[in-house]
Amino acid sequence: MIACVLTLLPAFAFSQKASSPPDRQHRMWADLELNEEQKEKLKTLHVETKTERKSHFEALRDLRTKIKDELLKEQPSQSVLDDYAQKMGALHQEMARKQNQHMLKLKEVLTAEQFSKIVSKEWKGGKHAGMKKAGCEFVGKPDCPKGKPGMIE
Repeated sequence: MIACVLTLLPAFAFSQKASSPPDRQHRMWADLELNEEQKEKLKTLHVETKTERKSHFEALRDLRTKIKDELLKEQPSQSVLDDYAQKMGALHQEMARKQNQHMLKLKEVLTAEQFSKIVSKEWKGGKHAGMKKAGCEFVGKPDCPKGKPGMIE
């Protein structure tokens, strides 16, 4: 579970979904007070990791589908399910390694203060990005479903 959270941080921090407001990336950059050189380097890092992240998520989705299919069989095989679990664990481990590598690359681009904001989630792109305006009842509360036990804050 921790590996998932670590892996998703750059995806949420630096990806811009098609449904996101077009100025989301610019708000993040404004919050971090990035200069033009940093913006260009972050764009490059994003492009480098986007395809890799997508392939990892697709592989996980495929494994989840296989698990579901196996469980729906009249006689599911424990050994097959264990094999899928092993493969999922290996994918999560690889994603965590890639996340660490990505964070080290970010650290090279950002100032110590900027990097600290990302790591400590003091910037607006943290756990409740956009949730306060939407009236999320869990903002700042310990029972937040986004902050389940065992997950990194």
